[in-house]
Amino acid sequence: MIVRTPPHLAETQPHNDKKLQDWDTPNQEQINKLKAESQKTKPQLANHDHQVLIQTEPDDNVKDSTLKLALKHPAQTTIVQMQKDGTYRVVYGTDLDKITGRVKLSVVGYGRKTQEGGDTLGGRSATELSANITKLNQALTGDADIRRISLVGCNIDSDNPTDNSESQYGRKMLEKLSQSNIKVPVVVRSNYVAVDEHGRKITSSTGAGDWIHKDSAAKTIYSLGATGAVISRVYNNEGTLIKYNGRNLGEDLDNDISSQDTSNQQEASDKQKPIDVEKTKQKLVDIDKQQTNFAKSVNQEKLKANTNKHKQHKQHTKTHNKKKFTPPAFNIQIDVGDGDHIAFLAALLM
Repeated sequence: MIVRTPPHLAETQPHNDKKLQDWDTPNQEQINKLKAESQKTKPQLANHDHQVLIQTEPDDNVKDSTLKLALKHPAQTTIVQMQKDGTYRVVYGTDLDKITGRVKLSVVGYGRKTQEGGDTLGGRSATELSANITKLNQALTGDADIRRISLVGCNIDSDNPTDNSESQYGRKMLEKLSQSNIKVPVVVRSNYVAVDEHGRKITSSTGAGDWIHKDSAAKTIYSLGATGAVISRVYNNEGTLIKYNGRNLGEDLDNDISSQDTSNQQEASDKQKPIDVEKTKQKLVDIDKQQTNFAKSVNQEKLKANTNKHKQHKQHTKTHNKKKFTPPAFNIQIDVGDGDHIAFLAALLM
């Protein structure tokens, strides 16, 4: 679906690291609109109970884009303004320590290139943004659990293969977050991004036209494999897996071994048979469905357990309440023909 063009979130001017006290907060008219819209019947967040939107820059377009995202689900949204050093304030919605359930975290800012050719979002490197999110996560109680992180900025991920660690913002970010026990999928856009008047994220390959709502192929989803290494997936609009670890599934996948298991694999035989591409593709799709279905069932049980624990131990401190969950993993063997197999561990996505 092609839509009209709002201002996109790409910028060539340097990041303005203005102190938070000098940022404009939403004005009273904007707050009143959010409150009025929250009283109306709105679509619920899919698979989440609450969203936290982080405005990373004082720029008007970044602020307006954040507000438009909030207007889509105003009763389930908290807006946080955060300067580069991690100093933050809540300017709309439920306070962080009052949020419960499954949380989606969206970071809104300009995508920029550094002089060295690297990527930043809101003036932050992957390491810096990971530190910001870690700090915010510490303000959440044990009954709130970040389940997904979405980076809303232009060209943050340039559609590079996972083994190119010098150019993958999402991969670096997830590696850093996992060190703080935040092991959730990170969604990164590889095209120009804007937020339209309906609060929908739209993308364009040029930033000058042909804006499309729900172009799944413009998103890369990074998650952790069973051994802790990052894997990546790209889907088309029909929900079919079309790229895995930076490789198009229509390519020759001979000798393509998942990066999460290279340490456990024996060296490939020089006589390894060519992989049946269609069979491998279907196996990966089946694996992804198994992961998603199982994760949903585990997440439901986890949420019930968290709710019961909150009722029984409400007097406990946040430190005692906070619990983390490590998803199980299982071995998958892909039959590649002529009796050969590729084996790897599949981690459940949270």
